[in-house]
Amino acid sequence: MKKRLGIGIGINQKMVFIAVFPAAIVALLLSLIYSINQINNAEQSLNDRGFSLSRQLASASEYGVYSRNPDILYPLANAAMQEIDVSSISIYNINGEMLIQSGTNKNKIKILDSTQPHPIRTVSDDKNSWIFQSLIFQTDFIEDELFSDTLSNPKEIKNNNRKILGWVLVELSLKRTKNLQKNTWVNSTTIAIFILLITAMTAIKLGQSITKPVITLKNTVNQLKDGNLDIQADTDAGGELKSLEIGINAMATTLKASHDDLEDRINQSTSELRETLIVLEDRNKQLSTAQHEAESANNAKSAFLANISHEVRTPLNGIYGFLQLLEKTDLEATQKEFVENIEISTQSLLSLLNDILDFSKLEISQVHINHKKFNLKKVLNENINLFYPIAFNKGLKLTSTIDKNIPNNILGDANRLAQIIKNLVSNSVKFTDNGEVTVKISKQLEKINEGKNSITLNIQVSDTGIGIKKEDQQKIFQPFSQIEENMNRQHDGTGLGLSITKSIVELMGGSITVNSDLHKGSCFSVILPFEIDSKKHEVTNTLNSDNLIVNNISSRNILLADDNIINRQFLSTWLCKINMHVDEASNGEEAISYCSKNQYDLIFLDLHMPKIDGLEAIKTIRNHSQPNSKTPIIAITADDTKNTRKRLQKAKFDEFLIKPVLEKDLLLTINKWDKSNTKKSCLTKKPSPHNPPERNKAVIVDEDLGIKIASENKELWLNSLETLVSRLDTQKTDIKQAIDDSDTNIIRRISHNIAGAASYCGATKLLQATKQLEGIKTNTDKSIISSKFERLSLAISDTKKWLEEYNQ
Repeated sequence: MKKRLGIGIGINQKMVFIAVFPAAIVALLLSLIYSINQINNAEQSLNDRGFSLSRQLASASEYGVYSRNPDILYPLANAAMQEIDVSSISIYNINGEMLIQSGTNKNKIKILDSTQPHPIRTVSDDKNSWIFQSLIFQTDFIEDELFSDTLSNPKEIKNNNRKILGWVLVELSLKRTKNLQKNTWVNSTTIAIFILLITAMTAIKLGQSITKPVITLKNTVNQLKDGNLDIQADTDAGGELKSLEIGINAMATTLKASHDDLEDRINQSTSELRETLIVLEDRNKQLSTAQHEAESANNAKSAFLANISHEVRTPLNGIYGFLQLLEKTDLEATQKEFVENIEISTQSLLSLLNDILDFSKLEISQVHINHKKFNLKKVLNENINLFYPIAFNKGLKLTSTIDKNIPNNILGDANRLAQIIKNLVSNSVKFTDNGEVTVKISKQLEKINEGKNSITLNIQVSDTGIGIKKEDQQKIFQPFSQIEENMNRQHDGTGLGLSITKSIVELMGGSITVNSDLHKGSCFSVILPFEIDSKKHEVTNTLNSDNLIVNNISSRNILLADDNIINRQFLSTWLCKINMHVDEASNGEEAISYCSKNQYDLIFLDLHMPKIDGLEAIKTIRNHSQPNSKTPIIAITADDTKNTRKRLQKAKFDEFLIKPVLEKDLLLTINKWDKSNTKKSCLTKKPSPHNPPERNKAVIVDEDLGIKIASENKELWLNSLETLVSRLDTQKTDIKQAIDDSDTNIIRRISHNIAGAASYCGATKLLQATKQLEGIKTNTDKSIISSKFERLSLAISDTKKWLEEYNQ
């Protein structure tokens, strides 16, 4: 923070710190050592005096204790009380009876430890005194018989063959010792502070002798910076500071001389520049006239190209039409080949003329931008779909995504946006031989200005193609520019596509950039502004950008029964999105339980479920005592066979959907059966007109297919795929155990579960492997089952690896 503010620690502060810090450490250590030593000495002195006094009294009290005569003991105790710090003295006989007590302590001081053979010390209860205890021994020359009449039942306690007669307890006050300790701390602290003050004052004085000349030099430099080149520094300092002063003064003198010389040169250059400007002004007038004439000629050329392109395109369209008619007649193989070649050449020529026409119109400003409402997803899909056949034939993966926070209906020029997308996707597909081409539209910015909602979109078209050299990345936007300019180039084209795209983008108020690595691929990014359609429409919902209108469905109660959590996740997400209340059952038994308690408007039953399957569940639900006996029931199955249809019709299903169920098919079914609960059975599967195209079956996970099945909800697809992968290891172990146990029912059931989830997630390889296991018979040879299991294991491994790499 100090560095950012331009503030630092000054020299004076550093001098004080360097001087005071070591002194403070030394003073602190010395005061600590001195104080601790004095405190320990005071405590040790008190301790020694206490033990010494208690021993002396014990020795002197022997006769008095032995004879139980207090008159002999009181003088001894009173004499000891005259000693400094003595608070009280107590003498006990061997029976624990106190013979005397002297001193100010009103409470008896009890024997500390009668079993302790040596002098001991303890602290009083109030922590203000020390109590010392010493034993009173009987000397050897005293005979017990002399005092036999005096003692009454004496107890005989010996220590090292010496008799113990009693104990002396001496209490010494800690008050004087504590005061001495306190004074020691105060004195040592005062001395340390005094030393620090003297050191600090000396350091400040020395620091000022350095900082004053430095400040003078700093002020001199500041004045030089402000333009005062006549100033000279004078610090009255010596040594290194004097050398610095001489150097600054010399620099000021040099700067003054340089400044004067520079002024002279500037005056001379200004005079020469005036003369040059007069000459340039005359030349500019001549160039302006020439430029105007060149622009007129260029516009005339562009107008001619536009007109001639239009005129040539008319007969070419006729040629192309007659070629198509000719192709439908009976032709020999050679003739048919000739017609196809002519047709290809005609298409190329038409494409060339269209590019030239657009380029010419852009040059003479005849291209206008229209602002109309259009559906962004529809425009994207329509133009992407044009390239699916080409991409499929080349083995390329072609995908497109739109961020979910982008509104469908926006205002702008849909035709020009379509032209941009087609040009960029066409180039990417053309220059990509393997890998993928991806179109992604995301929101760059959204704001409200003058009551209008505007949105800026980032349209990215990326590929894994041949890439573009760094030096060619700006060149490609120039007219008639080609990445491959030699005679052996492999890709046809006029070199006008990107130039036209750039002009259209800029005409729409946007920008286009490219980021590319040679042999790795390219990414074109287009930033375009649009307006958001804020008009309110009638209460209808458009499904999947198609023309299907669903009545807006008050909420309906729907039961969804499927043992596969991923299948339920997809269907439940779509149903909740259209305001449906959904109850989920994981098997037929739960479905029957739900139906016995609730009335539903529509029921979806999976055929293959544990405990009770869909065929058994519908029998109970159709029972006349059940509340849902007349509710439309839709079967969900992956078996689209005649035999399955017969079984469904016999079981009184109203309709069936084939896995993976697409959102549009689901909503069509709801729209159909919501009109009446008395519809006749109509067991016909109607495939969606927008089913995804056939994909390359060699891929591990078809992201584009999975996202399309998830109704362009990439997050739903990815979450479902991750859920599928997280369960594969457990399911693989269960299948392996079932193979060991020769339990084909469990093998088929688990395989069916995996296959259902894989079909929704676009996990193509996993779906194919599980379908093979799902189709085994009870009498299938175990070696064949094991072989199919190995294929499943490989598919599981590949799917997990694909997801790990995708998430990196």
